[in-house]
Amino acid sequence: MAIGVSSELRDVLEEPFGGTLGDPRISFREIEFDFRNGRLVLVGVVVVSRAKGDETWKVTLSFEEADHRSALDGAPRAALEWFALMVRENVMEWWHTRRQGPNMPFAAQKIAHDSGGSS
Repeated sequence: MAIGVSSELRDVLEEPFGGTLGDPRISFREIEFDFRNGRLVLVGVVVVSRAKGDETWKVTLSFEEADHRSALDGAPRAALEWFALMVRENVMEWWHTRRQGPNMPFAAQKIAHDSGGSS
């Protein structure tokens, strides 16, 4: 039997977050899930919005089974919300530590930068 990620999780994760207390506003533009070696791997394209402009990054996160069970088909809404909170915290932590080499199994890749200025 194939293991699947809840279709509702994508909707929960697409809600923007941050934007307060010095944090940038972050939103997922694309989200892909894959299972590798018993881990759930999330590959997301995130837009990080700040006063200086927007930056687009590809971020990859990996979750052990104990955590990713909350993301699977049939998980209750509260479990999906918890998993989304964990994803958001990981993304925000990456953002704040990106210049110091964050503790992530996959390096984030900068895709684009929009300074917000007009030509």
